[in-house]
Amino acid sequence: MTATTTSYKGFVFCTAKDSDGKLYYYAANTKEHLKNHCLNKTLEILGYPTNPAPFIVTKHFEWVGDGKRPALMQVSKPFNYEDPTFVPPEKW
Repeated sequence: MTATTTSYKGFVFCTAKDSDGKLYYYAANTKEHLKNHCLNKTLEILGYPTNPAPFIVTKHFEWVGDGKRPALMQVSKPFNYEDPTFVPPEKW
């Protein structure tokens, strides 16, 4: 039996730290987007994870690339067709 993994081909991830030691996790289309974002916020890039776990990406990584956050990196939520404005309660 093989484990299924999500391919994040076309995305780049980085871990950064500010002067107080707080960690930040970012995702973008290119390394240049990540470098520019970290330079603007005066953050030090610690590394570029190559294969982060999908639950870590959806929960912790902030999208700083072009456009909206890709659907591949979002958590799906149920849709109520009778009331489209309904927001499901947080389960956890």
